[in-house]
Amino acid sequence: MRPAPPLRPARWQPLPGTEGMRIFPFFGKPDCTSSNLCLIDTGSEFIVIDTGTNERQLEDVVRLVREVPGGSLRPVILFITHCHIDHCYPLLAGSLLDRLPLFVAAQEVGAAAIATGDVQLTLGEMFRKQLKPHAVQIPLLCTADRERGGEKILSVPGLGSVRLLTDVPAATGPLHTVSQQVILPPGTCLSVYSTPGHTPDSICVRIGSVLFCGDILFATTPGVAGIRGFSRDDLLSTIRTLQAIVDAGEITVWYPGHGDPLGNPAMARALHNLEREVLSLREIHTFDLSRLEESRDHALDILDEAERLFAIIGGRLLALSFILESLGEEAEAEKFREVMDITATDTVLCDFQQFCADVRAGKRVEVQLIPKAVQVLQKLRRSLSCEEVSGVVDHSIIWRAERLLDEFLATARDIPRDPTPDQVDLVSLLESLVTTAHCPPVPDEEFIAAAEDAEAFRKALVARLAFLPPVPALSLALDRKKTDIPPVASDRFRLSDSLMALLEDLEAAGCRDARLGARQRGSAVELVIEAGCPGKKEILSPRLTRRHERRFHLCGGEFSAAREGDRITCTVSFVAAR
Repeated sequence: MRPAPPLRPARWQPLPGTEGMRIFPFFGKPDCTSSNLCLIDTGSEFIVIDTGTNERQLEDVVRLVREVPGGSLRPVILFITHCHIDHCYPLLAGSLLDRLPLFVAAQEVGAAAIATGDVQLTLGEMFRKQLKPHAVQIPLLCTADRERGGEKILSVPGLGSVRLLTDVPAATGPLHTVSQQVILPPGTCLSVYSTPGHTPDSICVRIGSVLFCGDILFATTPGVAGIRGFSRDDLLSTIRTLQAIVDAGEITVWYPGHGDPLGNPAMARALHNLEREVLSLREIHTFDLSRLEESRDHALDILDEAERLFAIIGGRLLALSFILESLGEEAEAEKFREVMDITATDTVLCDFQQFCADVRAGKRVEVQLIPKAVQVLQKLRRSLSCEEVSGVVDHSIIWRAERLLDEFLATARDIPRDPTPDQVDLVSLLESLVTTAHCPPVPDEEFIAAAEDAEAFRKALVARLAFLPPVPALSLALDRKKTDIPPVASDRFRLSDSLMALLEDLEAAGCRDARLGARQRGSAVELVIEAGCPGKKEILSPRLTRRHERRFHLCGGEFSAAREGDRITCTVSFVAAR
């Protein structure tokens, strides 16, 4: 089959694979608060696929339906690809659609949620929306139909008789799901496929050679994977069904619930990537309101952390270029000014900051913050991929910046800690931390030895010039009283990151000295940091304390802090490794 011309938004055009039908699509940038919407004129009735939440688009739908000549309004049949409110909220809130002769079709589970105003399955609770129940006149793919198959006729008042022909696939067939032909009273025929995984009621709707596939492609997105009704096994089965449909070559346009339509090759690649992502998910926990709030708080903390780390990285690159320029190395200085687009990085961070402010002010819903945080962190991570950055900036800072995304995903997806972590010797870890905190990355002897090799000397010089101690105003000392301490189960690099972040916060609070040590108490091994901060009423705020509790929890430890006079004692308790 020849590929169909691409669909163009917001205009009537022929519906691919049909004779005489036309389509008026609405689509744009992916947005988790509103789905795509599509209006189809069959000549006998109008079919709408999902409603979105954009009021202006709904006004256009009403106008387009009403302006067709012929006197009385034609029936409008609304197919819901799944019952999340970004796909059907106007139906559950009362809207302009009430002015149309509307009939609703939805899969059995979603139909029940819409008919009862279920705030959990529809995600009304997470979007903090009040919902009104709405009748569903055409329940699709009901349990009895999926079990027995065959023909069923629904008598729909005001519309007429709707025939449902259900096909249950053979165990050896290419499709892994039940499909149903829906024949509307004038004879318009379309197909519906049961495609659970994202939600139990997810369906794909085929008209002509266009297949409307809902949110299948976004089912593994952080903040989406694990929502109520998510099923990893069902999603894998659905992916294989859709891959079989791709291979059959009868579909020329794939119309997702969010974003632009895709052709067959692009859909094949998207399904391959989705399958790989699903297989990589070891365990998916329920993403509910409490985890949304936890992820929101973590995202706000990440903003602070990212701003600080990228300010350090950008500052070092600018300082290095200034020093090189003053030494007459203009070409070398210019190279380091161009290594990372600091202005673009600042723009990304400022944009995220404004986004967070909008969430706090209620201008955006909290659900939007999760994919936005992932998007921002991925942009920042890409800016660190340059070899020149890693040659100039301390690797520990780069690693910390890169791990921000991993830590956030661990919170958003509730990923369990590595069941086989490292065995970390806390005493040697602290010794390394104290030794390297104020030592340049290239020791004197290596720097002198590099003098005979121009390229090696250049790299050594750049590394020495770019070096700044991570906590220059904080004097570090190691408590060496106890050395016979058993190792603990943790991630050595993440634990080092977390310790350095804690020391940076102590320095920022005014602490000027810190003593680090380890001790054993029964079956627990404790890492202890004692720091002095004369005259400071509050050293670690409740927000900073929660941040460190989260970070050390991801390292396998439990963080606590106690203040006594002008000194604070921070303790991280671990279970001794076996």
